[in-house]
This record gives sequence, structure tokens and C-alpha cells, in this order.
Amino acid sequence: MHFVTNKYEAKSRMRGALPMPTERNSPFWTRSLLEQQLETALGRMDEMRLHLDEVNTELDQTRLGKARLRKLLRAERSENLRLRERLESLEQLQRQLPTTIGHEFRTPISIIQGWSEYLLDQPPGGSDTAEHLAEILRSSRELSRKVDRSILLAQALSGQLRIDPQPLELGEAVDRALGAEAEQISNMGLIVDQRLPVRPPVVLFDGVCLDAVLQALIENAVKFNHPGGLIKLRVHMLRSNVSLAIRNTGAGIPSDRLDRVFQPFGLVDHGSTRLYGGLGLGLPLAKHLLERSGATIRAASRGADHGATFTILLPTAT
Repeated sequence: MHFVTNKYEAKSRMRGALPMPTERNSPFWTRSLLEQQLETALGRMDEMRLHLDEVNTELDQTRLGKARLRKLLRAERSENLRLRERLESLEQLQRQLPTTIGHEFRTPISIIQGWSEYLLDQPPGGSDTAEHLAEILRSSRELSRKVDRSILLAQALSGQLRIDPQPLELGEAVDRALGAEAEQISNMGLIVDQRLPVRPPVVLFDGVCLDAVLQALIENAVKFNHPGGLIKLRVHMLRSNVSLAIRNTGAGIPSDRLDRVFQPFGLVDHGSTRLYGGLGLGLPLAKHLLERSGATIRAASRGADHGATFTILLPTAT
């Protein structure tokens, strides 16, 4: 409470020059008002700070969303590029397939037709009849093998091939593949060095696919070998896989073309295709069948005329 201390102040207040002391203009009331205003301002600052934190959180989520979106877009572009390259490869395969198959089928068909016409013109029982019949049989088997391989590759590429893994003895499958090339191995004077473990390895694989893979690899080792060359087969037991390496001492593969051997019609060059024959479908088919079954294949070579090694990794059945 304020008290008038002198007569001049009293007269001034009576004339209205100074405000009469009240509770509102007292120092205690003014301080209380300032404290309330300060508390209100601090409360508003806290609210603004919370709002700012929410805005920053939303901005962080927006940035994260944009980063995820950019990542998805990059992945989609990469997948589109892969699909485009795959489509271009299939279109190229489609363009080349009729011509290549026609050329390769023409050779055994011409042999079959030629010797059949010759035998029809000759009296039965001639001294060379058996030899000609054997040539007809060989050519018909070659033609049948090419047809089967072409059909199998078409089914594999179209996704229509049914894979049925079964426990199979690898040694028996290798013997069948070598048996299919036995005549050519003998004609070329090749030496087969085959070493398998004492306990036959058992792999988990589709029987038809395994035969197709091994026949393609053995045929490749024979076809691109030199007369009197060597074919080495080595099997190694791993923890959950079986490794089979097939090496030949033949033409070899230039280092800059190793990645092409698994492409359809991807032999080293067109000259070698005509020199050695074949559709160039065996290795691409083998790679596709192996990868479909969870197996792998890789090629290695020190260059031209230094041979080549193809190693496959197959899952074990036990």
C-alpha cells in the first residue's frame, strides 16, 4: 500500500497530475504481470519447439521416402535394362536359330540320304554295306541328339522345363556321357584320364538335366581337342557340394571371349563354328540347367591352343 509522504505529492494527486496509488500500478502487481507474460511466452516457445520438431520429423520422413523412391527407381531401371538386354538376346537367338539349325541338320540328313541312295543302287550283301549302314546310324543319332538338345533348350528358356531333383550317382552319369562320345574319342585317339573318389559321389539333380549337362561338357572337350589330346576328369568332395572339372588340351579360349562361351551361338568365332560344327547350344544349355538347379559352372583357359577347363559345382544328396 502506498502512503503520501509530503504535501506537494498530496496536492498533485488531488489535482489529478499523478495517478492515485492502486493495486494495479503497484510494483508487486507489475512484476506478477511480467512473470505471467514470461510464462505464457515460454509456453508458446515450447509449443513452437514441439511443432518445429514435428516439422523436422516430417521432413526427415520425406527425405527418407525420397531416398527409398530413388533406390526403387534405380532398381527398376536396372531391372528394365536387364530385361531389355535379355529380350534383345532372345530376339537375336530367334533370328539366328532357324539358319543355324538348318545348316547343322543338313549335314547328317545329307549323309543319311546319300548313303541310303547308294545302298539302294548296290546289290545287297556288298562288302562295304555294314560300313555305310554304320555311318547312317551315326548320322541319325547325331541328328536325334541335336533335335533333343534344341527342344530341351527351348523348354528351358520358355520356363516349360520341369525340374525333378533326385539322388544320382555322378560316376554313372559321367560314364554315360563318355559312352556317347566313345566313337569320336577313339577316332581322334584321345586319352581320357578319369579319377573318381573310391566312394561314388551322389548328387541331388534332375536325371535328364544331368545327362544333358555332362554330354554337352564331354562333347565340348572332344570337339575342341587336338587329335591325340587329353581329357582329364577330376572330382572333389566338398562340404555340401561335389566339384567336377573337365579339362581338354585343345583349342583353348581367348581370355577376352570367355564370357561368350555360355551365350547361344557364342563359340569363339564363326570360323570355329564351321570348323568344328555344332549348334553352339551345348554350353548355354548346360549353364541354364545348372543354374535352374542351384548349381554353378565356370570356364577357365590360358588362351588359344592352351586347352580349357570347365568346372561345375553340384549339390550333394547327403
